[in-house]
Amino acid sequence: MNIDQKLKSALDVIAPAFSGEYTGEADTYVVYTYASMGAYFRDNRPAYEVYAADVCLFCPGGKNSLDIRKKMKDALTLIGFTWPSYTDMSDDSGQRHVFSCEIAAPVEDE
Repeated sequence: MNIDQKLKSALDVIAPAFSGEYTGEADTYVVYTYASMGAYFRDNRPAYEVYAADVCLFCPGGKNSLDIRKKMKDALTLIGFTWPSYTDMSDDSGQRHVFSCEIAAPVEDE
C-alpha cells in the first residue's frame, strides 16, 4: 500500500479524505498533502524515503471537533506516522486544524 492509500484509508473512516484539494459540498472533510526526501544514504542512494505529511481537517466554526481531532491523531500513529504536531489555523471562515507528521519507508532496490 502506498503512502496515498495509507492516508486515505486511515482518514476516510473519520471524515471524507482527499489528496491535494476538495471542491465538494461536505462541511467536514480532510485534505492531505505530502512531500518526500531520501534518508540514510549509501552508495549515493537512500535506504529510506521519508514522507512529511500535512493533514488538514476543515469543519464549520461552531462544530465541536475535539473527538475528530483525537481520532485523526490516533489513526495517523496507528498506520506508522510519528505523533503529529498540531496547529490551529481556524479563522472566521471556519475551523482548520493542521496535523504534521512523518513516516519512513524502505527504498526498494531495482
